[in-house]
Amino acid sequence: MRKNTRYQDIYSSVSLMLCLSKILGLAPYSCSSGKSTKWDVMYSLLIVFVLTTWCVSSLAWKINHDYPKLSYTIMVPDALETLISNVSLISAVSLFAICHRHKFQQIFHKITIVDEMLLGHLSHKIYRKMKIISIIEMLIWFLICLIIFWFDQAIWAFDGSFIYYIKEYIFHMIGNMFFLQFTNLVLLLRHRYALLNKKLESLFGEQVTSLIFHIPLQKNLCSRQLRDKTSKIIELQTLHLSLFDAANLINSCYGMSLLSELTFLFVALIQNIYYTLVIILQFDSLNIKTSVGETVSILICWIILRLLKMVCIATSCQMASEEANRTGRLVRNLLLRDYANTNCLEKFSHQLLHYRLQFSASGFFTLDYTYLYSVAGAITTYLIILLQFN
Repeated sequence: MRKNTRYQDIYSSVSLMLCLSKILGLAPYSCSSGKSTKWDVMYSLLIVFVLTTWCVSSLAWKINHDYPKLSYTIMVPDALETLISNVSLISAVSLFAICHRHKFQQIFHKITIVDEMLLGHLSHKIYRKMKIISIIEMLIWFLICLIIFWFDQAIWAFDGSFIYYIKEYIFHMIGNMFFLQFTNLVLLLRHRYALLNKKLESLFGEQVTSLIFHIPLQKNLCSRQLRDKTSKIIELQTLHLSLFDAANLINSCYGMSLLSELTFLFVALIQNIYYTLVIILQFDSLNIKTSVGETVSILICWIILRLLKMVCIATSCQMASEEANRTGRLVRNLLLRDYANTNCLEKFSHQLLHYRLQFSASGFFTLDYTYLYSVAGAITTYLIILLQFN
């Protein structure tokens, strides 16, 4: 018994991520209950003040020391990236502290209710696995940031700008934690939708993938069996609605911050690819004192890291949406297989038609694979325009 109490709820499984988020100002609520106090809010607002002060001072330092040495084609992309990065992260911490702090408790509350009905005796095993995955994620992202920082500051940090790059990496840590929060919550939803679909299929004793041409007729079910199956369908219908509500809350909490974060990643990718091409084609030295190979290597690392973040965000949203909307296909197939529960399944199908899951960046664009296609085309266009200036 003592072993299982360590993984008794959703909070315990993501406790490490919540504690680190709290330190960085991204979790203005209790890590064990989700309740927000005035001290949590005041701490997050203090982080906002420190970050804002640091941003203004570092931007002034760059204007006085870095930018006079650079050409306009290098200075403008860098200034734009710095400005969007700072605004993105400060706005995210501010929104979490002021507007969304109570929504996180609602999200975890809905997921807890779903887990109680859906996981059953597997809950401790699943929570333990979630905790292990969370720890591995934290270690991987910390090591990546540490390695890149070690090489990055050796190339870019000179003439006393080392402190400026410490600030940059604190911002990167906040951005990475924001990214991990969102993708983990979305993948958690995807896993719960998958379990719900599996239970829905198991009700009918076979996997419902296609109709083929064999439709079994269920004429000999007793009234008790019908009642049990009907009650289970209604329970799954309620769980699906709770998961949809949790997804809407996640969309509401992260939508605007995702918009600014993805805008930053987009601009940063253009800047990094542009710098790489400028150095390779020898259009500009960028005032760097290290070799071309070292500089290009670190730029490629940043390109891969930022591409990976964009792909992970889009892929997690695509997977969760597909799994949630797969329930509709299952229910429509079951309508042709199970005549005894037609009325109940029709109500479920009608609900699913009106509650289709879709993640978006505050309504500006949908987060799925089409987003990656659009970004690839836009980056190519802007790179051609920038290179023409050289």
